Parts: sequence; C-alpha cells; structure tokens
Amino acid sequence: MALSERDRHARYEAARRELGEPAADTLMELLPPVGWADVATKTDVDAGLNALYNRIEALVYRELLREVGGLHAEIGSIRDEIQRQTRTILVSMVGILASAAGLALGIAQLSI
Repeated sequence: MALSERDRHARYEAARRELGEPAADTLMELLPPVGWADVATKTDVDAGLNALYNRIEALVYRELLREVGGLHAEIGSIRDEIQRQTRTILVSMVGILASAAGLALGIAQLSI
C-alpha cells in the first residue's frame, strides 16, 4: 500500500508526539519518500549494471575497431613508402654496379 503525503505527514506527527521531534525526523529520513514499489531491488540493480557493462563494452569495442582501422591504414602507408624506397635503392645499386663494372673495364683496358 503506497502512502500519500497526507498519510506520511500524519505518521510523522504521531511519531513526533510519541518519540520526540529528533527521533521522528530520523525515522522519516530512513523511510523511502515514495511507495515500496518504486524502490530498486537487487535484481533491478544487477540488470542496470549489466546493461551499463554492455554499453561500455560496445563503446570500447567500437573505439578499438576505430583504432585498429587507423593503424591498418598507417601500416599500409608505411609499407608503400618502404616499397618506394626499396625500388629507389635497387635502381641506384644497378646504376652503381654498372658504373663500377665500366670503370673496372676501363682500368683493365689501360693496363693492357
């Protein structure tokens, strides 16, 4: 049975007459301000915590996917840069080797 504010006030006045004002105030502070149907149970709290956990987990998962996607793109650009540099080095090495071979042949021709 839910108490109306009038009923709560009547009970407060009765407690104040019997127990005194400080004790009646304390008693009223300990009672819920609404009916017991509005008080959360352990099951309600557990369900709320589970829902909150699931929302946090989903947010963390989305953020993790976003970060992994960013890392994937960054690694792809690094890989492309390494391939460009590798080609540059190989072309340079072929040129250097060809020059060295030509130089060696020229020196060999001079010494004959």
